[in-house]
Amino acid sequence: MIEKSSGHKRNIHKNTYPTKISKSLLQNRLKPLIDKINRIESGKNIPDDWLLKLKPSIDYLVSPNPKRNYSNFPDQPLLLDAKIAHQKGTITYDEDGILTLTHPDLLKLPQFSNRKPSVTINLDHQFPDDITMTFNSLNKSLSAIDNSPRTRDGKTLRQIYDRERNIFEKKKIDAFQKGRWAPDYGTYMYLPDEEEIHLIAPEWFHRLSLITSTSILNKDPQQQLRWEQTRQILEQKVVGVIGASVGGNIIYGYGRDARPKRGKLADNDFLENGNLNRMIGSSIRNLTGSRASKLGGLFFDPDTLQKKSKPAEIKMIRDILRNPDVISFKNKAQELAKTILKSDPYTQIDVYNEGINWENVLQFLLGDGIQEPPVDIVIEEVDKGRVKYEMRVLCKILGIPLMMVSDFGDKTQFQFYDWPSRNDSIGYNVSDDTVRRLLEKAESEKTMSAFFDFVEALCGPSFRDPTTPFGSWVAGIGEQMGSALPQKGVTALDAGGIGGRKVIQYFLGHHIPKYIVIDHLKDEIIIQERDTKKRLHPSS
Repeated sequence: MIEKSSGHKRNIHKNTYPTKISKSLLQNRLKPLIDKINRIESGKNIPDDWLLKLKPSIDYLVSPNPKRNYSNFPDQPLLLDAKIAHQKGTITYDEDGILTLTHPDLLKLPQFSNRKPSVTINLDHQFPDDITMTFNSLNKSLSAIDNSPRTRDGKTLRQIYDRERNIFEKKKIDAFQKGRWAPDYGTYMYLPDEEEIHLIAPEWFHRLSLITSTSILNKDPQQQLRWEQTRQILEQKVVGVIGASVGGNIIYGYGRDARPKRGKLADNDFLENGNLNRMIGSSIRNLTGSRASKLGGLFFDPDTLQKKSKPAEIKMIRDILRNPDVISFKNKAQELAKTILKSDPYTQIDVYNEGINWENVLQFLLGDGIQEPPVDIVIEEVDKGRVKYEMRVLCKILGIPLMMVSDFGDKTQFQFYDWPSRNDSIGYNVSDDTVRRLLEKAESEKTMSAFFDFVEALCGPSFRDPTTPFGSWVAGIGEQMGSALPQKGVTALDAGGIGGRKVIQYFLGHHIPKYIVIDHLKDEIIIQERDTKKRLHPSS
């Protein structure tokens, strides 16, 4: 939920967002898929007749006004331009500094369903000094020397900072002298979950403070692009992540260094305790909702309940609130998005909390031709073999690159499919038909042996190494904790770092190998290009 800032009248504050493709371009990108569906319908012996299920999704996308909007999701931060909020009375303070926020978007939250769109925020939930911290951080990190990065108007980042800091200091002093509790500067960020409000720096300076220590290290292969050119590339790229556990680590690692303007997350699963060892930023608070959330879209207001409800209704609601078997679970993609937005609230995340399905997969990949942009790369990190297979087939048809990073015990395995530039198999040194056949066998036999044959066709045999704990588990050797795939938190974090780094390198024009395996037990790295493989080892 974002209320547009009035901003400052300088070019440096002009924000560039990912390009949304037109309806005509969207139809052009759909053409290879439509052609294949037509061949299947004509009776030709073409596999993957499941593609026929996408016809309603195609019709929906090319319709004049598709209405699915994934950019708004429950409990996301509400951003309000401070000057506008003060002028309109959206934000007010009493003489003791108690803040009142009144905004219609509050009615979208369950806790406001029976109330006015207004919330009172006490002093211990107000954080007014984030702007000062941002400028103090920039003061330490921005170079004052002549070779500091420059913007298109020729000014160095330091010169821009010094000018803006002076503007802020004057507004801050003016507000204090006039007895106001906050200056007409920056952006209010209201966090519904915590019922906190922060006053943060304008977008350009907030985001600059997040990248001053890292962005100069993101370079194209020739190291020819200027800082501003690199930023424009990374800000406009859109990464689509399917599977928010290990996939969440990748988008988290990528986002920390790239700071994109937009991203997409898809996962229909809820967080469990097992996710806490490998999903960055997750904690007990992410597992379940509050007691009040047991009521779903309703909100428990004792006063309203007593005045407007019958005794039987009161008892029913209280029984729900007391019932330990009524649990409000939290969606992985939604919780990850909220974690990301707490550090970079100006980014926009499309959250597909129902996961990927026949109705929405094409919008996820190609956008809607109106508001939502297409993805530039897909990060596939789902558990289901059928989804893995179908996403690869679909991305190959549409020419969308796909990346997967797997955590096999002490091995981190990276795979990259650059389908826009080469017609690689969707598997590991096997044909697409072989991958499909082994998937169908695994689905029909429903045995671990058949499933791992499919995994090998998709990922290669490295995970089967019987000298490793993971390989022993696959072979059924030794103690078996359970049927779920065992995963190490440190390897999942490593996967996030490798995946995030490779996405940035790909966007900046670096060559990306097709296949990398890092064996942390043997301190060995295996790199495979399209037709060759090389092994790197300390003893070699």
